[in-house]
Amino acid sequence: KNYWLLKFLENKQGCKEEAMVLSLHRNHCSVLLTEYMLECSLSVSSGCTLKPEDLVQVTIQHVNARQDRIAIFLG
Repeated sequence: KNYWLLKFLENKQGCKEEAMVLSLHRNHCSVLLTEYMLECSLSVSSGCTLKPEDLVQVTIQHVNARQDRIAIFLG
């Protein structure tokens, strides 16, 4: 199931999506792409003031379904 979702998202590289912050860590946070119910890791700078349950706009940067990887960034 995850492979086919990522395969679909390969065509959405560069698109903006809504995400919800799930948890914060030292240099990244876990977010949920709300439209696809897919959990991802989002790199954040130390000055970022996100908190759990915040809704943010992210851009899909790179997706590789075969390697089970997705890269997103804020904005």
